[in-house]
Amino acid sequence: MITPNITNNKRMLAADGGLLLAAFFWGFSFVAMKQALETFPTFWVLALRFNAAFLILCAFLWRRFFTTGETKKLFSMGMIAGFLLFAGYATQTFGLNFTTSSKQAFITSIYVIFVPIFTWMITRVSPSITCWGAAFLCFFGMWMLTSEDASSFNTGDAFTVLCAVIYAAHLMYIGYATRKVSPILFASLQIGIVGVFSLIIALLFSEWPGFSGTDGLYEIGFTVLFPTIGALLLQNVCQKYTSSTHAAIIISLEGVFGAFAGVLLLGEHFTLRMGIGCSIIFFAIILSELAPFIFSKDNIENESTF
Repeated sequence: MITPNITNNKRMLAADGGLLLAAFFWGFSFVAMKQALETFPTFWVLALRFNAAFLILCAFLWRRFFTTGETKKLFSMGMIAGFLLFAGYATQTFGLNFTTSSKQAFITSIYVIFVPIFTWMITRVSPSITCWGAAFLCFFGMWMLTSEDASSFNTGDAFTVLCAVIYAAHLMYIGYATRKVSPILFASLQIGIVGVFSLIIALLFSEWPGFSGTDGLYEIGFTVLFPTIGALLLQNVCQKYTSSTHAAIIISLEGVFGAFAGVLLLGEHFTLRMGIGCSIIFFAIILSELAPFIFSKDNIENESTF
């Protein structure tokens, strides 16, 4: 007979597999976004990406938005999550004007630490020791992977810290909301909200450059299908079956996949320091995955819905 703990562990592993695939898509999206930005301004890239993704999803899901029986709750929760997701993108994009991309990648990764801290502050229930340890290992690994630039703290870094706080809040809110409403409809609504806000900012503060053949369109097409529709749907569905702290640790592999994508597709240099950072992050992931099978209590049981 299968015990509840074994069943929960298998379900969590399946969810972690989905989050791993989402991290893979997001990691490789760095290359696509970088190339798309050579043709379109930042907020026009976001507007095209998220509005196109939302229109595709609406073609399949529009009836369900109004027949779900939880429309009011869905839209209220979707507005909160969508605004958090947009705010994360906005602060990160603004901060990038004043700091380097590698330094920003490291600072953004501190959301891995903020998630267990916020969990403890909100619920007064501390994540397990292994989750804390794995989170700090991921933080150190990201520092090894990306922090070649050790210049002083500046305005861009401050906005990036704010971005990390927002991403942590968004990830935790997903963990809460997907237990209340349909994860697929919830994710789709977030995508639409980010698209609307991005379009408003683009129209107000950025000139439309027009289309120049197919320049940048293939890259935007990739980000529409995989990092947006694919990854965000996977994240919202899978976080229903695992804790926010655990999800943050898995998603942190985004930085590792991004580094490999840069090496493979852009010819960027891969250093020994980066290799050590990747190894530390992989060890943290293995630690968080094996802990439920080693110890008597599942990590997810030690946490709330956050």
